Amino acid sequence: MPEIPEGYDPETPAFDLSRRRFRSGLLFALALAACGALVVFLFGLQPPMQGTERYAAVGDFPPDHAWFNSPVPISLYDDLSGHVVVMLFSEFSRLSDVQDLSLFDDLDRIYADRPVEMIVVFVPSDSTVESWRNTISDWGIRLPVIVDSDGLVSQSMMADRYPLVQVVDSHGRVAGRYYESWTTTDLEGVVNDVLMLGQAGRSLANEPYENSPGEFIPPSLRDGAR
Repeated sequence: MPEIPEGYDPETPAFDLSRRRFRSGLLFALALAACGALVVFLFGLQPPMQGTERYAAVGDFPPDHAWFNSPVPISLYDDLSGHVVVMLFSEFSRLSDVQDLSLFDDLDRIYADRPVEMIVVFVPSDSTVESWRNTISDWGIRLPVIVDSDGLVSQSMMADRYPLVQVVDSHGRVAGRYYESWTTTDLEGVVNDVLMLGQAGRSLANEPYENSPGEFIPPSLRDGAR
């Protein structure tokens, strides 16, 4: 004679047993789902790792802004089409900005013969052209500089705080952004990866951008203030 399972009640109808099993299975599944939702929520509270964000294409450099170390305004989509562009946003008011600028210069020398352009975005506290010129001279900045005196450059490039280093690929899309600790980031490795992707997609320019010394002060700024 077959052994009768422990707890078996011969008076309980079969459909009642099935209903109990279904209810237990449903409660178990709901408990798993709740635990999963809790884990997702807790991980969602963690800030994203620096440099992992990816964004859509940024805007061009706004017109009617002062440029130094360039005799003409530079366009991200005309002059630098097909280039990897690395931008340093800085107020040049901290001692740590000295190291930032030195590392940025080193990176420029590494890619001197590649389609990589380094742009400094200077976010000033003063409003006069002469003060901007003096700051750039005092800091020894030799790279092209656009002065973000009204915040439009930061807005166009989605920069929300400083210092910031932003890497834009050959399609004008943000490939990486790094804040205060960018100096500890393998930025050269990031640029190499972006160059490799551009080369694979045949979107890279053939030559680096040729820049000349000089400055561009739009007529609206020649009076000394915006």
